[in-house]
Amino acid sequence: MEIRSTEEVMKASYDFAHAILEKQIQIKSIQDEIKEIKANYKEQGIAVNAVNRVINMLKTKAKKSPGEVLEESIIMEKMEANKDIQDQITILVNPSD
Repeated sequence: MEIRSTEEVMKASYDFAHAILEKQIQIKSIQDEIKEIKANYKEQGIAVNAVNRVINMLKTKAKKSPGEVLEESIIMEKMEANKDIQDQITILVNPSD
């Protein structure tokens, strides 16, 4: 790997670093705003974590084709109806029972 150290390359490197750091600062600011919004709604009794999980599920679903959604839905129904699988899942999520 060749190390470049010309003044022009260093300036471009600094410009790149500045641009990236500026965006990271903006991301942090937005993340802080999101935390504040969540806290405000949580204080109002909103199930913030549940709503976030649903939003994430909807985003994941929106990325899938209708065929993928249908296939997963069918598999889910079949597995939910299978007692052996449900018993094993129960053991996994409630190991002390």
